[in-house]
Order: sequence, then C-alpha cells, then structure tokens
Amino acid sequence: MRKTGGQIGRPRGLFVGRQNALSRGAGPLAQRVATGLQKIGLAVKSRAWKQTGPTRLTPLQGQILALLRTRSEQAGTVSRLAQALAVTLSTVSESVGALERKGLLTKLSSQEDGRVTVLRLTQKGKCRAEEVVGWPEFLTAAAVQLPLKDQEVL
Repeated sequence: MRKTGGQIGRPRGLFVGRQNALSRGAGPLAQRVATGLQKIGLAVKSRAWKQTGPTRLTPLQGQILALLRTRSEQAGTVSRLAQALAVTLSTVSESVGALERKGLLTKLSSQEDGRVTVLRLTQKGKCRAEEVVGWPEFLTAAAVQLPLKDQEVL
C-alpha cells in the first residue's frame, strides 16, 4: 500500500486490479488445463534440451529439422518455417544460420524464383532430423498410461 494525498491507497500498477484471462470467467477446470498445458510445454522443452546430442541443437533448431524432414516442400523457406513455428523471421534466420554452420542444412536459390532461398537438409541433417522427430514420443508413452476415458476427453 502507498500513501496518496494523506490517504492510504491501493498500489497502482499494470496488473493491479485487473484479472488475467485465467481468472476472468474461467473455472477451476480451465485453470488446471492451462497449468497442465504449461507444464507439458516445459517438459517438452526440458526433454529437448537434454537430448541435444553432440551437435547441441536448441529445441527450435530441432523443430526446424523435423519440419524440413516431414514437410520439405511446404516448409522449405525461412518465411514458411517462421509461420509454421509461430516465431519471427529473424528468430528462424538465426537458427537456420546455426544449422548451416553445423552442416545440417544448405541454402539454395529457388529454381522458380531466384530471389527465394530454399532450405534443404544435408545427409547429416537428415540423420539428425530422424533423431529429433522422436523428441516428443515420451508424451505418447505418458498418454498411453491414462485410462481410455481420460484419453477420449483430451
């Protein structure tokens, strides 16, 4: 509390007195679901960092390799990767540069439009992509442990 004009007032700040999206009209179930999703996200990221291997991939670099492996024709440019991963162009460009320095992908000019740079996995990149595609498999193993009724609800 702070003093305002001789009176004790409520502290003022950006979030004081405002409700966040979880508390505004959201019941306990919605809050638990949101918390659970946040924990799942942290678990996936933590697992990805632990399984980086000798090339020390970041989780984003692993996602880029996996996308190029599974959807090379659709995701073969920086802008398409940024859109698919919901990150900025500069973030993807930085990760693509690191992957290129590690010898996991190459940049080529598009045959249809020379202004467009197409990304292709190298042989080393294809092998590494096979490894990172399995990073979230531990979630499948955990989901199988849930009762069928709970799996259907999710």
